[in-house]
Amino acid sequence: MRFLHRSILTALMLVVSVVAEAGTDLERVLGSAPVAPIKVQGSGEFTWAEYCPDNTCEVIRRRQRLGKKPFSGLALAYFFYFSEYAYLEEWRTPAIKDRVDQTLRAIAGNCTELIDKELARCMLLEANRSGAIQLMYVRYDEGKVLTGRLDFLEKIGPKRR
Repeated sequence: MRFLHRSILTALMLVVSVVAEAGTDLERVLGSAPVAPIKVQGSGEFTWAEYCPDNTCEVIRRRQRLGKKPFSGLALAYFFYFSEYAYLEEWRTPAIKDRVDQTLRAIAGNCTELIDKELARCMLLEANRSGAIQLMYVRYDEGKVLTGRLDFLEKIGPKRR
Protein backbone atom coordinates (compact mmCIF):
# COMPACT_ATOMS: atom_id res chain seq x y z
CA MET A 1 0.00 0.00 0.00
CA ARG A 2 2.80 2.37 0.92
CA PHE A 3 4.45 1.68 -2.46
CA LEU A 4 1.20 2.52 -4.27
CA HIS A 5 0.90 5.87 -2.45
CA ARG A 6 4.52 6.73 -3.28
CA SER A 7 3.97 5.80 -6.93
CA ILE A 8 0.87 7.97 -7.16
CA LEU A 9 2.63 10.86 -5.42
CA THR A 10 5.64 10.54 -7.73
CA ALA A 11 3.37 10.54 -10.80
CA LEU A 12 1.51 13.63 -9.58
CA MET A 13 4.75 15.48 -8.90
CA LEU A 14 5.96 14.65 -12.42
CA VAL A 15 2.73 15.98 -13.98
CA VAL A 16 2.92 19.19 -11.92
CA SER A 17 6.57 19.75 -12.88
CA VAL A 18 5.85 19.19 -16.60
CA VAL A 19 2.93 21.69 -16.51
CA ALA A 20 5.02 24.20 -14.54
CA GLU A 21 7.91 23.85 -17.00
CA ALA A 22 5.56 24.43 -19.95
CA GLY A 23 4.33 27.65 -18.34
CA THR A 24 7.90 28.75 -17.65
CA ASP A 25 8.92 27.92 -21.24
CA LEU A 26 6.07 30.04 -22.66
CA GLU A 27 7.05 32.94 -20.40
CA ARG A 28 10.63 32.60 -21.65
CA VAL A 29 9.40 32.85 -25.26
CA LEU A 30 7.24 35.87 -24.36
CA GLY A 31 10.22 37.44 -22.59
CA SER A 32 12.35 37.15 -25.72
CA ALA A 33 10.38 39.88 -27.57
CA PRO A 34 12.56 42.69 -28.96
CA VAL A 35 12.89 46.19 -27.44
CA ALA A 36 11.04 45.13 -24.26
CA PRO A 37 10.02 41.70 -22.96
CA ILE A 38 6.38 40.67 -22.92
CA LYS A 39 5.93 40.38 -19.16
CA VAL A 40 3.42 38.14 -17.40
CA GLN A 41 2.42 39.59 -14.03
CA GLY A 42 -0.46 39.26 -11.59
CA SER A 43 -2.27 40.89 -8.74
CA GLY A 44 -5.53 40.00 -7.02
CA GLU A 45 -8.02 38.35 -9.36
CA PHE A 46 -6.14 39.24 -12.56
CA THR A 47 -3.00 38.17 -14.38
CA TRP A 48 -1.84 40.05 -17.44
CA ALA A 49 0.72 39.90 -20.23
CA GLU A 50 1.93 43.27 -21.43
CA TYR A 51 4.21 44.52 -24.15
CA CYS A 52 5.50 48.05 -23.60
CA PRO A 53 8.19 48.93 -26.16
CA ASP A 54 7.59 52.68 -25.82
CA ASN A 55 5.15 54.81 -23.83
CA THR A 56 2.25 52.60 -24.88
CA CYS A 57 1.44 49.03 -23.93
CA GLU A 58 -0.81 46.32 -25.26
CA VAL A 59 -2.16 44.20 -22.43
CA ILE A 60 -4.03 40.93 -22.37
CA ARG A 61 -5.64 40.41 -18.99
CA ARG A 62 -7.16 37.22 -17.59
CA ARG A 63 -9.35 36.38 -14.69
CA GLN A 64 -7.88 33.68 -12.47
CA ARG A 65 -10.42 31.10 -13.71
CA LEU A 66 -8.34 30.68 -16.87
CA GLY A 67 -5.24 28.56 -16.20
CA LYS A 68 -1.74 29.99 -16.47
CA LYS A 69 -0.58 27.79 -19.37
CA PRO A 70 -3.67 28.43 -21.54
CA PHE A 71 -3.38 32.14 -20.77
CA SER A 72 0.31 32.26 -21.65
CA GLY A 73 -0.46 30.38 -24.87
CA LEU A 74 -3.23 32.81 -25.81
CA ALA A 75 -1.01 35.80 -24.99
CA LEU A 76 1.78 34.35 -27.12
CA ALA A 77 -0.68 33.78 -29.99
CA TYR A 78 -2.03 37.33 -29.76
CA PHE A 79 1.37 38.99 -29.79
CA PHE A 80 2.67 36.67 -32.52
CA TYR A 81 -0.26 36.82 -34.92
CA PHE A 82 -2.19 40.02 -34.18
CA SER A 83 -0.22 42.73 -32.40
CA GLU A 84 0.50 45.60 -34.74
CA TYR A 85 3.76 46.62 -33.09
CA ALA A 86 6.40 46.75 -35.83
CA TYR A 87 9.02 45.92 -33.19
CA LEU A 88 7.70 42.35 -33.10
CA GLU A 89 8.35 41.59 -36.78
CA GLU A 90 11.91 40.35 -36.15
CA TRP A 91 10.61 38.17 -33.28
CA ARG A 92 8.07 36.38 -35.49
CA THR A 93 10.39 33.57 -36.53
CA PRO A 94 9.45 30.08 -37.75
CA ALA A 95 10.69 28.62 -34.45
CA ILE A 96 8.38 30.85 -32.40
CA LYS A 97 5.50 30.17 -34.82
CA ASP A 98 6.02 26.44 -34.25
CA ARG A 99 5.93 27.00 -30.47
CA VAL A 100 2.73 29.08 -30.75
CA ASP A 101 1.01 26.51 -32.94
CA GLN A 102 2.11 23.57 -30.77
CA THR A 103 0.81 25.30 -27.65
CA LEU A 104 -2.53 26.20 -29.25
CA ARG A 105 -3.13 22.68 -30.56
CA ALA A 106 -2.65 21.35 -27.01
CA ILE A 107 -5.41 23.64 -25.65
CA ALA A 108 -7.59 24.00 -28.78
CA GLY A 109 -10.99 23.35 -27.19
CA ASN A 110 -13.79 24.05 -29.70
CA CYS A 111 -11.40 25.26 -32.40
CA THR A 112 -9.70 21.96 -33.25
CA GLU A 113 -10.53 22.01 -36.98
CA LEU A 114 -8.52 25.20 -37.53
CA ILE A 115 -4.78 25.82 -37.85
CA ASP A 116 -2.24 28.61 -37.45
CA LYS A 117 -3.63 32.16 -37.35
CA GLU A 118 -7.25 31.02 -37.70
CA LEU A 119 -6.86 28.70 -34.70
CA ALA A 120 -5.42 31.61 -32.70
CA ARG A 121 -8.27 33.90 -33.81
CA CYS A 122 -10.94 31.34 -32.85
CA MET A 123 -9.41 30.65 -29.43
CA LEU A 124 -8.87 34.32 -28.58
CA LEU A 125 -12.41 35.27 -29.60
CA GLU A 126 -13.86 32.33 -27.66
CA ALA A 127 -11.92 33.24 -24.52
CA ASN A 128 -12.94 36.88 -24.89
CA ARG A 129 -16.64 36.02 -25.38
CA SER A 130 -16.60 33.91 -22.22
CA GLY A 131 -15.10 36.81 -20.25
CA ALA A 132 -11.88 34.91 -19.52
CA ILE A 133 -9.63 37.49 -21.23
CA GLN A 134 -9.72 41.15 -22.19
CA LEU A 135 -7.51 43.24 -24.45
CA MET A 136 -6.43 46.63 -23.09
CA TYR A 137 -4.02 49.45 -23.70
CA VAL A 138 -1.96 51.53 -21.30
CA ARG A 139 -0.42 54.84 -22.28
CA TYR A 140 2.05 56.80 -20.17
CA ASP A 141 1.81 60.46 -21.13
CA GLU A 142 3.23 63.46 -19.24
CA GLY A 143 3.11 61.75 -15.87
CA LYS A 144 -0.39 60.36 -16.39
CA VAL A 145 -1.44 56.77 -16.94
CA LEU A 146 -4.30 56.29 -19.37
CA THR A 147 -5.93 52.88 -19.71
CA GLY A 148 -8.81 51.45 -21.67
CA ARG A 149 -10.20 48.37 -23.31
CA LEU A 150 -9.56 47.43 -26.91
CA ASP A 151 -12.19 45.61 -28.94
CA PHE A 152 -11.05 42.07 -29.79
CA LEU A 153 -13.26 41.98 -32.88
CA GLU A 154 -11.75 45.21 -34.13
CA LYS A 155 -8.18 44.01 -33.48
CA ILE A 156 -8.41 40.44 -34.79
CA GLY A 157 -11.92 40.29 -36.27
CA PRO A 158 -13.52 37.43 -38.12
CA LYS A 159 -11.49 35.67 -40.78
CA ARG A 160 -10.55 38.05 -43.55
CA ARG A 161 -10.85 36.58 -47.05
